[in-house]
Amino acid sequence: MNRSGDDTRMIRIGLSPRIANLTRLEAQKYWAGRHAQLFSRVPDLVSYVQNHAVLRDDGETLSQDSGFDVFSEVEFASQEAMSIAVSSSYYQDVILPDERSLLDASKRAFLMTARTGEGSTGLPDGAIKLVQFRTAAGGESPPRGTTRINSSAGWDDRVVDIAGWPGAPPAIVRQIPYPNMEAAVAAYRQTVDDAVLLSVIVKQRVVVTLRANGAP
Repeated sequence: MNRSGDDTRMIRIGLSPRIANLTRLEAQKYWAGRHAQLFSRVPDLVSYVQNHAVLRDDGETLSQDSGFDVFSEVEFASQEAMSIAVSSSYYQDVILPDERSLLDASKRAFLMTARTGEGSTGLPDGAIKLVQFRTAAGGESPPRGTTRINSSAGWDDRVVDIAGWPGAPPAIVRQIPYPNMEAAVAAYRQTVDDAVLLSVIVKQRVVVTLRANGAP
């Protein structure tokens, strides 16, 4: 499952703004619907999680506006499998054209991260998370690989490669699950350390659960 000898998984985090003629809610619905169905059929996909920004009644984000409306976590069996998948006729002829109905690819960013443990795929669909993009681990680092939904335990993904990120690059993506929205908002409003570049509250959707050895 995209693991090395030390049980590390490589997760590609994709971040993109929506196209101009879609509202945030419209973009979320399209992403969770048609695009999720299409992307779930990409060859050799091991896991696929969508992170949707929590919106207020007025359609604006509950937490800091990240500038990104699409925040995905994609995993393939290997780096080679990912390269083959994105070069496949299905990806080129189906996924890329559909993306033009959803996101602005000219402003997207990709973070290749190293993860130990289940991470998002160890959480239930609909889990509420506080996600911090950080220049360093620091702060109150959560236990690695811990995904207990009834506590503030979480995990750090180490950024090993980055493309398209605006400004100072993150070195760590920290994800902390909370049992409810109120707890996540309370944590978000607490003073954060200087290593935090961006902090957002999201609700995750597990489109493809973790597949053993890339099996369907």
